Amino acid sequence: MNIETYAIKHAKNRPGALLPETIEIIASLPADSRILDIGCAEGSTLKWLRDQFPDRFELVGIDLSRIRIQKAREKDIPGAIFYEGNAMDLPIEDGRMNFVIASQVIEHVPDDGKMIREVERVLEPGGRFQIDTVFKKKWAFYIYRSPSGWALDPTHLREYTDIDSLLAKFPSSMKIAGVKSIKSYRRINLIRFLSFLPDLVRVRIPGYFAIFISGEKVEKQP
Repeated sequence: MNIETYAIKHAKNRPGALLPETIEIIASLPADSRILDIGCAEGSTLKWLRDQFPDRFELVGIDLSRIRIQKAREKDIPGAIFYEGNAMDLPIEDGRMNFVIASQVIEHVPDDGKMIREVERVLEPGGRFQIDTVFKKKWAFYIYRSPSGWALDPTHLREYTDIDSLLAKFPSSMKIAGVKSIKSYRRINLIRFLSFLPDLVRVRIPGYFAIFISGEKVEKQP
């Protein structure tokens, strides 16, 4: 599916999931720290961060979709800059970022290892990251047909069934601090004729989880 067609059909106007420990780390960052949201969509996560931490941070959002970047800019979030760009070739200088968020993005990119290396490149030594993605049991399936088979999303190029193989793609300079899994649910109001229901009405998706990988960039060993 074309990225712009998908962006029109599937608006992302809710913030991405940030673990409580991630929020604590962000809260402890020095003023003027730089936070990058890869796959920022319409900028809802950065808007949430701006609301929580007014005038604290420099916020940068990158998304492949021109339409989503336009919508993010229209939010007029103070201190936030948005770029149309590719997660595998970030338009960011080396060592520029203090924190990188990549929520539900890596399963969409053609080369997940290259994206991880780009996260490492743009982080300063000591910079932190949270990357979360889809994990499923090998027997699990959902209703959408995608390049990876039956999937949660028609644009997923892969859905991970082996976390160790994903972690092996992280370079040694990206020290993993934690891997956390959370059961996946779908809001019932995504079904058009049930759109009147509140967001809290959800159903468990059997076999599916969100996996959160967090850590820190450390100095490379000579």
